[in-house]
Amino acid sequence: MPRAASSPRAVALGLCASANPMTAVCVAFAFGPEILRRIAKRELPVYALALAVIGGLLAVTPYAYVPLIAQRTDVLLWGAPRDATSLANYLLGHDYARSRSIDAATWIAHFGAWLWDSMNRGLGAWLALGIMGHALLRKRTELGAFAAPIALFAIAVLVASNTVWHLDVPDYDGYLAAGIWLVASGTVALWADIASAPARTRAGHLVIVLLVLAAFLPSPHVLGRTRHRDHVARELGERVLLEAPQRAIVIANGDSIAAPLFYLQEAEGMRPDVTVLAFGLASSSWHWNHIFARHNDLAPFVLKAPGGRESRVRRFVEAQSDRVVLVESLEVADRIGLPACPYGLYLRLGAACAQDMTAPMAESPPQLLSRLLASVGNGSPSATDALSLVSYELGVSLWRLGATYAAYETLLAGVPADDLPPVLKKLSADAKSRVAAVPALAGPLPPWSRHAALGDPSRNLFVIGAMFNAAGLAQYGIAFLTTAHADGLPEVTDNDALNMKLKP
Repeated sequence: MPRAASSPRAVALGLCASANPMTAVCVAFAFGPEILRRIAKRELPVYALALAVIGGLLAVTPYAYVPLIAQRTDVLLWGAPRDATSLANYLLGHDYARSRSIDAATWIAHFGAWLWDSMNRGLGAWLALGIMGHALLRKRTELGAFAAPIALFAIAVLVASNTVWHLDVPDYDGYLAAGIWLVASGTVALWADIASAPARTRAGHLVIVLLVLAAFLPSPHVLGRTRHRDHVARELGERVLLEAPQRAIVIANGDSIAAPLFYLQEAEGMRPDVTVLAFGLASSSWHWNHIFARHNDLAPFVLKAPGGRESRVRRFVEAQSDRVVLVESLEVADRIGLPACPYGLYLRLGAACAQDMTAPMAESPPQLLSRLLASVGNGSPSATDALSLVSYELGVSLWRLGATYAAYETLLAGVPADDLPPVLKKLSADAKSRVAAVPALAGPLPPWSRHAALGDPSRNLFVIGAMFNAAGLAQYGIAFLTTAHADGLPEVTDNDALNMKLKP
């Protein structure tokens, strides 16, 4: 690589680093020693270090956009970094500091889980070939043999240090993207080198590459991907906004709907009359400042008072007595301390339950969820899990509120068709009537031990099995619990499947 290429290469690395500030630190940690080593061996001139620093700094100038955009009040800005202190907290990731406090054993488990998951999804082959490419071509590149793998390792170390660790969250691919692409660049270089190699050696190189691919590639599922038609987040967000009455307040809890709500409102201008409150951000004063900046007709309330986040949200709701309030689940309503009742994809909260109203939508929530689940099939796992979560939370809420058959249909809509037990096809009209007559769920559900940041269809199966048991339809209940057990749900043992212990 010509020495004149030092600055452009530094710019490229800086652009990778601009994924987030911590990634920048990891990339600098990985490539700094390699540059210093080459300068010490006189393979690079001393000024190459200055070029690398300048190029890297130029490439991270997109961060200058943060304080500029922070002056806007019409869009949601995480942390609202409008002064020096909040900007420093934003860039240093202080909001996530409490999550990076795990012990070494947990970190090793997290890192190993990510590595195994990467290999199972096919990334292992490209990472192995990338490392091979960097090693074989180390004398012809400024990156060296180990800088790119070290960069990926350092970023993975940082991400795996979070106590909140669920590999079904697609965010992790984005967090690790800079390191993965740096390593994968070695794969491209390796293929280019093989293409330019003499014919007598090319075949041997190809055999090595194919052996690596065979060792790391799992069963191919590329053709089964359906993310090109995955519009789940948008359709869920649109549904919540469209079914909300005029000037309603929507309290969202899960990211799978909260984020689309903010995007649809603030990027596309959909339903600006609706107030969207993210329950998880209710402890942050900057979120409230943003809400009142967008909706200056909201009634004021006491922001700081005893009782924490839940009491704060309740005070806010009670101050808006002229507005209908919709909430994502009964669990959130209980935490706020206000009654809830059925409505649509969200529940009505508090005083709105005294009104005679239904969501003015052509599709019922089960119809919507079933259609979305069928549209993505098994080719977009995150979307499938998100739909399972929405259907589970709404279904359980409806059962607790006494709308048992609506709960059954909603829970069923969150399970892929291939995972449903065959006995369901024999469900008679009488059995459906008996399910509808099941009383409201009053007892606790199991404290699910299998991690699922989004959703787990087996939980839906478990609850449906309990519902059939309560209806006196043990043959159906056993079929659903057995299916959940076959999927590995820890809460279902053979004894549970036979005796159907959970009762409303």
